[in-house]
Amino acid sequence: MSDIIMQKFEHVLIFKTSIEDSNCKHKVARVLDQLGTIETWSIDLSDEDYVLRVVSPTLSSDDIMELVHGCGFECEILS
Repeated sequence: MSDIIMQKFEHVLIFKTSIEDSNCKHKVARVLDQLGTIETWSIDLSDEDYVLRVVSPTLSSDDIMELVHGCGFECEILS
């Protein structure tokens, strides 16, 4: 794989959350959409783990977990 593709993978952070519906997603979106350091993010509401994927070259897993917890939701690294 090219170095550019490998760098993208290094910046993908994946979490299990308690963001279980579109209303919850909207609350988190208000915070994540304001950050210029997030390239893209998504929440899979159809997955039982409500998987949050974040692409950011600068934020850490701890940063994302703190942001999601601040919105009132559980968030842990999905391994």
